Amino acid sequence: MEITSFSGKNSGSDKRIRIKRIREKRHATGGEDRFGACRFLQLTFILRHGIIRHWYRRNTCEIEIWKNGFAVSRRKYMRRNDDIGIHERGNRMKLKKVFFDLDGTLTDSMPGITKGVQYALKHYGIQVDDLNVLKPFVGPPLSDSFKEYYNFSEKDAEDAIYVFRDYYDVEGWKDNAPFAGVEEMLKSLKDAGLELYVATSKPEVTAKRVLEYFHLTNYFKFIGGASLDEKRVNKDDVIRYVLEENWIGEEEKKSVIMVGDRKHDVEGAKKTGLSVVGVLYGYGSREELQDAGADYLCETPREVAELLRSLAFADGNSLN
Repeated sequence: MEITSFSGKNSGSDKRIRIKRIREKRHATGGEDRFGACRFLQLTFILRHGIIRHWYRRNTCEIEIWKNGFAVSRRKYMRRNDDIGIHERGNRMKLKKVFFDLDGTLTDSMPGITKGVQYALKHYGIQVDDLNVLKPFVGPPLSDSFKEYYNFSEKDAEDAIYVFRDYYDVEGWKDNAPFAGVEEMLKSLKDAGLELYVATSKPEVTAKRVLEYFHLTNYFKFIGGASLDEKRVNKDDVIRYVLEENWIGEEEKKSVIMVGDRKHDVEGAKKTGLSVVGVLYGYGSREELQDAGADYLCETPREVAELLRSLAFADGNSLN
């Protein structure tokens, strides 16, 4: 395998980047050497200093773009007539709309949520002193977590949520803060012309209160969350609700991407046909997000902004 380097320019920027083009030497019938080159300039301009891992499998070429030790994105291309042409999976639509999870993606809400869960468990005679033990409760629907981690019945789980709210709605919701760099990320994306939405399993009324408290409301076109009666709480139901409320149909949905930190964000997005960015600064692990099928992984809000802006501006680029 021969590796050659060349320089390219980020469209709209004077910053030059280094891109590695990998050429695979293949032996054709008759003993002639033939080379397949992969054109992926528009996929790599999101990186200032990165590594491209690139390989062929049968008639496809797969590329992973790595930065700071993790995969920023993955793409698959089809081989055509001995050349590797860019054939994006799905339809050719640029990114236009971004759906954000709230807890663990925009705000660090773990202290307030875990204290609320601790309060609810104590009501049932369960004492938990280490709040880190309750970290898995951040993100997924609370009823599911009470049933999964403490074997609550359906009724007990519903009752525990009311006890949780006795604490959280008064004190816990303010025990929270935006992650460093989140507001800058939102501003960057909005300045780029992207429409921003919230799709959270937190009750909608609470999500609006949290975002207003931290002066983030104006960045979003719509804030959608769970209903208080828990009939709309699973992430796929919340995403469908946001899509329907904003008249985003099947065709326009192809220009939407979801950003979240837990597997239920990824699974909910996949059920509704959206691509997903998994963030590693939240509460989910790399393994959790990869196993769930996240299309991209980013370590910081800044990297999320760089990735999404690249998907919005790259000519001919499309979502999975």
